[in-house]
Amino acid sequence: KTSAPSRGRMQHSHTPQGKARRTPSRAAARDAPPPRTFFASVINRELAPRRISVAALLPELSCDEDADVYTFGGGPTQAGLPFCPRYCPWPACPTTLGVADEDGCMTLVDAAQPAEAPDQRRWRWRAHRNAVFDFAWSPAEGRLLTASGDQTCALWDISRCGSSRDAGEGRLLLCRGHRGSVKSVAARPADPHVFASGSRDGCILVYDVRQGGEPVMALRGVHEPSPPSAAKRKRGGLPNVGHHGVTAVLYLLDERNVLATAGGTDGAIKLWDARLGGAGRGERGRRAAQPLSVLAPDSGRERPHGIISLSTDASGGRLLASSTDHTLYLYETVRPEVGEVGRYRGHRAGTFYVKSSLSADGRQAISGSSDGAVYVWQLDAPAAPPLVLRGHSAEATGVDWCASDPTQLASCSDDGTVRVWRVARGAARNAPSLGANLRAPGRGDTEAAGGGGGGPNSA
Repeated sequence: KTSAPSRGRMQHSHTPQGKARRTPSRAAARDAPPPRTFFASVINRELAPRRISVAALLPELSCDEDADVYTFGGGPTQAGLPFCPRYCPWPACPTTLGVADEDGCMTLVDAAQPAEAPDQRRWRWRAHRNAVFDFAWSPAEGRLLTASGDQTCALWDISRCGSSRDAGEGRLLLCRGHRGSVKSVAARPADPHVFASGSRDGCILVYDVRQGGEPVMALRGVHEPSPPSAAKRKRGGLPNVGHHGVTAVLYLLDERNVLATAGGTDGAIKLWDARLGGAGRGERGRRAAQPLSVLAPDSGRERPHGIISLSTDASGGRLLASSTDHTLYLYETVRPEVGEVGRYRGHRAGTFYVKSSLSADGRQAISGSSDGAVYVWQLDAPAAPPLVLRGHSAEATGVDWCASDPTQLASCSDDGTVRVWRVARGAARNAPSLGANLRAPGRGDTEAAGGGGGGPNSA
């Protein structure tokens, strides 16, 4: 800048004669103590990189009605209601957004292109003859896993699926073993062969695609609630729910090879040793397995609330659980015995379709809500109310963060749409750097909800 030389001369005029003038490096400027003079503060400001807090950008999130709303359902060429949007983690296509729907189809769109742009191509195929409740991107690029109400999981080669409604030739493997709708599927990190699934039948199955479509490990009845006491039985006891389903399975992203699972009836989160052979094998494997840890958000309550979904940050150090008691619970996975380290409220989780997601760095969380809004929390500021993104006209269900763009997220709804929320173009244009200098990840109206946040001791 033109003013920099004059500032440098003024500073040099006070330097003792005969001393060599030193130009501070950018790294030194970052590590230097806070400046004590006005001139030093100006120099420090010019040399140090500008950092942007996501808290300053979150109020700029909005959804362009003409460019960022993708319509599902309502026509012969359109898919059924969307269940879960999920951004692709592969470096080659970071803005690809996958969407599973109730018609059993998978749809891939490029969120970097406007929804109705001429070059916006929807890559869509029928994956199952029943609803696809969940899917996971495989560590092997070009492949993904689906979990369906037809009681099966499938492995797909996307390049061979084409854009036709029936793309059986792209299916590499059909995996059986469950006796109920498969609600969740998770690929083991950095392993293109092993994945786990959880079902309404109460079973957790682990598959190795090299061994075919039968499970190589099974955990059965792991989320059955404890039998009620005699006093509770006299009062009517626990309701007869008819099943004790597994609502979520998730591999933690660390070297411990831990699988986290959640129950829809017992309200518990359990951490398991996911190494093959750690439990019974296949259909005959009924050996009782013991979890490494049990996290019980509803501990002490007469009737536990079910866990809806689980998500983790990029390091696997933080685990976020969404409960039907309208609360998000945050845990540190390296110290599960500590229990929850944060509670966050404000949204309404009226069904098991309202899910949440943790940002890659573990500092923000988002959730759908039965009131149709999308809620965003700053986890390190538990007293602050969540931001509310409005635009959906029915229950907002699945949500996800874009790993490659920390100012972008997606949500789907029973109104038949998927919305992409971004920082408004004007705010992004004025921001100095939305890449390496952004300390934390992050269009419809944005507002703050009153009294929505809460720390560990919040009600």
